[in-house]
Amino acid sequence: MVAKSFEHDPQWVAIDESKMMCHPRKLRMICIGAGYSGLILEQRITHKYKLDYIDYKIYEKNADVGGTWYENRYPGVACDIPAHSYSFDFAPNPYWSKYYATGPEIYEYIKVVTKQYNLDRAVSFLSRVVSTTWDEKSSQWQLEIEVTQRDGSVKTIKDVCDILVDGSGVLNKWKWPDIKGLKAFKGELLHSARYNEDIDLTDKRCLVIGNGSSAIQIVPAIQPKVAKLYTTFRNRTWLTPAIAPPGGDLSRGNFEFTLEEMQEFADNPDKLRAYRAEIEHQMGAVIKDIMRAGSAASDMYRDICIKLAEKAMSKKPELLNKLLPTWAPGCRRLTPGFGYLEALQEDNVEIQFQGVKEIGSDWAKFDDGTVIDNLDVIICATGFDVSFSPQWTCTGRGGQTLNKLWADIPMAYMGVMAPHMPNYFVMNGPNSPVAHGSVLTTANFAIDWMFKVIDKLAKEEIKSVCPNEQAVHEYNVYIHELLKGSVWAGDCTAWYKYHGYVTALYPGSTYHYMKLLENPRWEDFDYRYTSINRYSYLGNGTTRLQNGS
Repeated sequence: MVAKSFEHDPQWVAIDESKMMCHPRKLRMICIGAGYSGLILEQRITHKYKLDYIDYKIYEKNADVGGTWYENRYPGVACDIPAHSYSFDFAPNPYWSKYYATGPEIYEYIKVVTKQYNLDRAVSFLSRVVSTTWDEKSSQWQLEIEVTQRDGSVKTIKDVCDILVDGSGVLNKWKWPDIKGLKAFKGELLHSARYNEDIDLTDKRCLVIGNGSSAIQIVPAIQPKVAKLYTTFRNRTWLTPAIAPPGGDLSRGNFEFTLEEMQEFADNPDKLRAYRAEIEHQMGAVIKDIMRAGSAASDMYRDICIKLAEKAMSKKPELLNKLLPTWAPGCRRLTPGFGYLEALQEDNVEIQFQGVKEIGSDWAKFDDGTVIDNLDVIICATGFDVSFSPQWTCTGRGGQTLNKLWADIPMAYMGVMAPHMPNYFVMNGPNSPVAHGSVLTTANFAIDWMFKVIDKLAKEEIKSVCPNEQAVHEYNVYIHELLKGSVWAGDCTAWYKYHGYVTALYPGSTYHYMKLLENPRWEDFDYRYTSINRYSYLGNGTTRLQNGS
C-alpha cells in the first residue's frame, strides 16, 4: 500500500531534491561605517567564519577607514583604554609605544591591519547613507547613498541588502554648542571632532569650551604653546589613575614600553595574550567593584582619586574644592587625565567655573557677565548627539522610524537589535557596556552573537528576524531597574544619560554581558519564512556533511 501524504494541506510543499538540510541561502549584508566594527565584521566573514554565502559591503562617509580615529585629530587625542586591550582580537600589536596610545598611533595601527587582512576590499568611501527603508514584500532593506565624485559633485545611488548593520558609532554625530553669536567669531572656530591640524596655536589667545574627556586631553596638549588659555569648567569630574596596570602600580601613569618589552611581546605571543588578558581582568574588576553606588570599593576608589588630585594640585590646592565632585567616581566616564590638573595651575591658564553666554567677533561673555577679548581661537570640546538615533532616516516595518522610536528613550534589544527593524543590527547600541573597558571586547561579543542569528536566518529558510515588542519592553524594564542602583545613576551630568535615563550603559559587568550574549534567546524573536512550511529547510533528507561539503 502506497503511503499517504498531506499534499492537499495548505502547508504542503514539494521536496526540492537538490537541496540538502540547512543549505544556506545567499545573503547580502551592508554595514554603515568602516570603523573598528565594520572592519571586524569583514574579518569574521572572510577569515574567521569564511562565510561564502554572504556578499558584504561597507559604505563609509569618510575618505578612509578608522571611524573616530580618522575624524578626531585634535591636540592630545588619545584613547582612555589601555592600548593592548584596545586592539583587534585577531591582530594583537606588540609594538604599542605607550600604555595609552595616541590617536595617530591607533589610526596607523588600523591602517596596517586593514592592509594586512585586506579589510577594505568591500568599502565604498565618501559614501554617505541618507535613508534605509525596509521593504516587506522583498524582505530587504532599500538604501539611498550620496557618493562624492572625484570632481566634488554628489551622485545618489541605490542599493539593497538582506542584513543591515549600523557600525557608525554613538560618538559620531558631533554638534556645535548652542551659544548666542557663535558663528560671529572672526578667529579660528574649531570643534574637537572636526579639528584643523594646520592651525598653529603658538602664542595665540585660546578659549576651550567644555571639560569632558576631549577637553581634558586638549588643555595639557596646548597649554605650553599658547600665550593665554581660558577654559570653562561647569561640570566637575574625577581624574583617575591609570586603569588596570598589570602589577597594580598606579604611580606609573601613561608609561612607555621599552624596545626590549616590545620585542619580548613580538617573540612571545602567549605572553602578549596573557598581558592583554590581565589588563581586561583588572578593568573588569575595577568596574565591578565601583559599579554599585555606595559600596566600600567605590569609597576606596574615591580616596585614591582624591589623593591623586591633591598630589597634582600642589601649586594651587585652593582649587580642589571647585574641582572635586560630590558624586562617586564612575558616574561620569573614568578619565585618566594625564597632565590636566597640572596644566590648570599654570600662569597662562584661567579657569571659568561657568558657561559661555555669548560670543562676538573676538570676545566671549560668560554667565556672570565677565568678558574676555582679543581671542584668536575657540575650541569647542562640547561633545556629541548621544540620542542613538541614526544620522539617516531609518524606516522599518509598518512605517515605524527608528529616529522617532529612539527620540525619547532608545530601547534596544540587548544593545544589538531594535523593535520593528527586521534583520537590523547595531554595534554598541543603547545600554551596551561601553564604559566597562574596551568597546572592542564587547563589540566582539555582539558581532559573534549576531552571526549566530544570521546563520539561523540563512540556513532555516527565514526571510526576516526581529525581536518582538514584548521581549524588548520586558528587557528594558528590568535593566533600567537594575541601573537605578548603579553608580551611573548618580547626580552627575554625563553623556551616558538621555532625558534622565541611563541609556548608554549596561547594568552588569562585561562578563555578565558576555554570558547574556553567549546564545540567542530564540523565543524572543518574530520570524517570517521564505516558504509556507517552516520546515522546508530539512531539504532532501541529507546533510552537507554526508555529501562531503
